Amino acid sequence: MAKKKAPGRAKEQPNPPRTSIPETTRDLVLLRCKRQCCMCFCLRGIREPADGQIAHLDRDRTNADIDNLVFLCLPCHTLYDTKGNRVQGYTPGEVRHYRYQLYRVLHFDHVEWTNYDSCGPG
Repeated sequence: MAKKKAPGRAKEQPNPPRTSIPETTRDLVLLRCKRQCCMCFCLRGIREPADGQIAHLDRDRTNADIDNLVFLCLPCHTLYDTKGNRVQGYTPGEVRHYRYQLYRVLHFDHVEWTNYDSCGPG
């Protein structure tokens, strides 16, 4: 006798394979923020380099477009990726705003990045 599927429960799909972020894109993300976490900067006023990872704002691991990427410290990246049903998580728009605020302070909000060999302003 075949097992019946429980009603209302969708079969969990495996995560799509992670697309490698091109080295030049990764470098631009890190250079723009100087390895500072935008969430720590905007929410706690912390402005110093941190150990972290590059997060995908749309949570699509295959989308390596530079506008979709943000550097977050390890605790903030965990908070961003955590999904709970009782606590409102951080939204992509919210983190995108925090990233813009940090870039603005670092003078990278209106810079077209074509040459990243120098340290640039800030």
